[in-house]
Amino acid sequence: MYGVVLWRAPQGRKAVIWCENHGELALYEGDAATPSFEAGDAVSFDLDQGRRMRVAFNLKVIEPQRSPGLGAALGKMAKMGAQKATPPSPGPVALRA
Repeated sequence: MYGVVLWRAPQGRKAVIWCENHGELALYEGDAATPSFEAGDAVSFDLDQGRRMRVAFNLKVIEPQRSPGLGAALGKMAKMGAQKATPPSPGPVALRA
């Protein structure tokens, strides 16, 4: 699956990802082998549909800083109320060979 990192923990091993299918958000909890990534990066990952949440694993950055303001825009929408705003689009994710 593809998505955009909305939030990354300061230590860099945890993240919240907005998924391409606009379903529930996915939680990523990496380990020592976690690739370097930032909020706004377009990523690919495998997804496990857990009982309580979606869990991302095998994270790979495919386009750094594809949508750097997406997390802030979604937060602003939440404060305004969803009925008053149109969701931002991260745009198509261009895959690189």
